[in-house]
Amino acid sequence: MKKNLGACSPNTISHLFQELMARPAGRAALPFLPFFAEGKVIKGFGRGSRSLGIPTANFNQNVVQSIPPAMGSGVYYGLANIDGGPVSKMVMSVGWNPHFNNQVKTMETHILRQFDADFYGSWMRVAVLGFIRTMESYPSLDELISAIHRDIAVAEKELEEPEVQELYRHPFFSAALPGMSPIQPHTDTSLRPLSNHIQNGPAISPSSSHLAHDVQKGHQ
Repeated sequence: MKKNLGACSPNTISHLFQELMARPAGRAALPFLPFFAEGKVIKGFGRGSRSLGIPTANFNQNVVQSIPPAMGSGVYYGLANIDGGPVSKMVMSVGWNPHFNNQVKTMETHILRQFDADFYGSWMRVAVLGFIRTMESYPSLDELISAIHRDIAVAEKELEEPEVQELYRHPFFSAALPGMSPIQPHTDTSLRPLSNHIQNGPAISPSSSHLAHDVQKGHQ
């Protein structure tokens, strides 16, 4: 029998997000957040690991195109898991990445945990909880890398706040994967802090969330 680790009620989730979004430093209430998205991980440009040393996981265009119109280009933070595994902190860039002059809009998720191997084709779920900054073009690759590390530091701090902790157990992360049974919820407590070691719609609870889903043949 699966042990119930505690699902968050809609009222609890709504209260948690009201507290989270009320925080200062550019993370004021944003009507399109939180935003939930899920889908298969696809191959991206390959720059995250090769050029930046910061690997990212990418969604396909079915998910990217379902982003709420109000969710502009920028860097965001939130939570993510792979194939129903531990829920971890993440940072995500959304947009065209002006530093590289991308021609295609992307959602690139950097999960703040270490993986032993690539996970292309795996099922990723993300909950985007807050906004960090707009995207910029930098004079050098080193300055871009420094900016990304600052983004990671912001995410680490914001996602340690007490009001976020219940969200690690959000039922979205433990819902059944396509063609599989419901998953035992996890929390990844080993990742605090990182130094010790990205369905569609609006979102405040699963029933009132921006939920982007990778709609493919065989996935519902």
